[in-house]
Amino acid sequence: MVHQYKNNGYDIVLDVNSGAIHVVDDVTYDVIEMYAARENVADASEEEIVTALSGKYGKEEVEEAIDEVQTLIKNEELFTKDTYENYMMDFKKRPTVVKALCLHIAHDCNLACRYCFAEEGEYHGRRALMSFETGKKALDFLIANSGNRRNLEVDFFGGEPLMNWQVVKDLVAYGREQEKIHNKNFRFTLTTNGVLLNDEIMEFANKEMGNVVLSIDGRKEVHDHMRPFRKGAGSYDLIVPKFQKFAESRNQDKYYVRGTFTHNNLDFSNDVLHLADLGFKQISVEPVVAQPTEDYAIREEDLPQLYEEYDKLAAEMVKRHKVSFCSIYEPREEDIFFHRLDSRVLTCSTHKKSPGVNLKYLWKVYRVIVKGNYDVVNMHGYLYYYLIAICLLHNKTRFFYTVHSDARMENGRWDRKLFKLKRYFFKKGWIKPITISKESQRSFTDLYGVPSNLIYNGTSKPSVKPFSMDKYRITSNTKILFHPGRITEAKNQQMLCNVCYRLQQEGYDIVLLLAGEKQKETIYTDLQRYFSDRIKYLGERNDVLDLLSASDIFCLSSIWEGMPMSLLESLSVGCIPVCTPVGGIPEAVTDGVNGFLSRTCNEEDYYIALKRSLEIDDETIHRMRQKCMETFKQFDIFHTSLLYERYYLE
Repeated sequence: MVHQYKNNGYDIVLDVNSGAIHVVDDVTYDVIEMYAARENVADASEEEIVTALSGKYGKEEVEEAIDEVQTLIKNEELFTKDTYENYMMDFKKRPTVVKALCLHIAHDCNLACRYCFAEEGEYHGRRALMSFETGKKALDFLIANSGNRRNLEVDFFGGEPLMNWQVVKDLVAYGREQEKIHNKNFRFTLTTNGVLLNDEIMEFANKEMGNVVLSIDGRKEVHDHMRPFRKGAGSYDLIVPKFQKFAESRNQDKYYVRGTFTHNNLDFSNDVLHLADLGFKQISVEPVVAQPTEDYAIREEDLPQLYEEYDKLAAEMVKRHKVSFCSIYEPREEDIFFHRLDSRVLTCSTHKKSPGVNLKYLWKVYRVIVKGNYDVVNMHGYLYYYLIAICLLHNKTRFFYTVHSDARMENGRWDRKLFKLKRYFFKKGWIKPITISKESQRSFTDLYGVPSNLIYNGTSKPSVKPFSMDKYRITSNTKILFHPGRITEAKNQQMLCNVCYRLQQEGYDIVLLLAGEKQKETIYTDLQRYFSDRIKYLGERNDVLDLLSASDIFCLSSIWEGMPMSLLESLSVGCIPVCTPVGGIPEAVTDGVNGFLSRTCNEEDYYIALKRSLEIDDETIHRMRQKCMETFKQFDIFHTSLLYERYYLE
């Protein structure tokens, strides 16, 4: 089952059975729609789709979209079969295992909410509080029927649970005792209207409750209308300061304020935004469930307005989600990175001009973060960022650090001096590490003795302009080799140039183009002896993708790497890579399938790999280019960003 919709300028496709969410372009969206129109996806005719859409899009564009859709189908990320359908009867036959209980700890409440099901719905009967003995038997029942499940959940509900607070505390204590006896782990949660909330309860809840639900409906007039005291007075003014204090005491985590919207506040987006403006970070506002005869019940004619409200919220969330990029060094006009940033990203710089430690710039970054009141700071680089973390621990900012290569290679002189402090930060969880390849992940664990989260580098699907290589070709058969990268020891351009020179001497019709910043003048000076009509230096370029798309081979001769962006870009345009097997490169390039890997980093092995790439036939070239573009999909920036977001919110 596939669900498609457009929202706030995005074309969104949800594959229900796999749970995959795809943000696609218009042509891919339309292609998927044509596939979905078929009772059996396999019956979809490519020719029919191309014909139907060729008036709206170019033929090649449609064919490329069809290839992408078929790849997603093949990878079971689109039009996925319901793998559980045939197991339903088996599920029903399984012995029942209980994993969670909701304890109606108080059949009583100090509010008279108009929509409350406990007062006027299923919970008819006298007002009463659950006894400790009854609750104890409920926990015993849960343990006895939980099978081999270790993690069990108990929610204290009502009515209002705080009206029976002593029993809640006693049951938590009893549960903790039983954990040790039965090798179980209880996760207790609590739902409260906040009327009886105080410092003692907050302290206990912060120690024992895995999650706390705080009931509030939004704006004062909305909340007080639906959630008054029995004599009619509103509860908003009493509970809001308590909830704000409680949320902060839990570091704005492991709680949520929960509201209910009704026919009386169909503009509920304003209630959500009101709660956000009060400082709450975890918010859930849901539609009321009621008999259609109730004046506050949601009606079918209300649905169009509700849809609009959800769209408003989505747009406002994007607007309120502040993202900033702070660079230490002075940004340069020619730096391609800045040109690729989304216009909504705020940029700033400390305008540092020279390397070395200078606390003045540390203070500047500190002020940027404090002033911005950021929830998440993702660090890249060296010493400054660790010192920032020290300064900001009291601000409850969540710090993440991305290791872009071998962790040992990122350990500079000052980092080595502060190694024990860095390791302590990682072990305490004050800085959460992210590694961009399995190799960097292994190196980080070896160096610091703590695990890291693996998230591959990602880049966006390229928009490429046509680029002619005619001026660089010596003959019509000349193969263009392209190497984008800083002129530095790590990139090992001397070896690359020497290998290419050897192959040229052997009669191979090749031209090597180099592009990148002259980071090491001495290396650049040494490279100049190779420069000719067959080995050219193009300087710094902001059209690297265009050059890659027009090249035959992407060359990477590095002696160490993380997961190089230039490699991912080469894969995205189908430029066949020839690389040394360092860092995360072997995780992206399979020798002989979507590129070539040298056995080691020495010159002879790289010479053999590059020579192999020059001797493949046209059919193999076409196949490998297709494999390159297929491989790129796992490094798409949308996939990467979802993984980062998930990690930030954990």
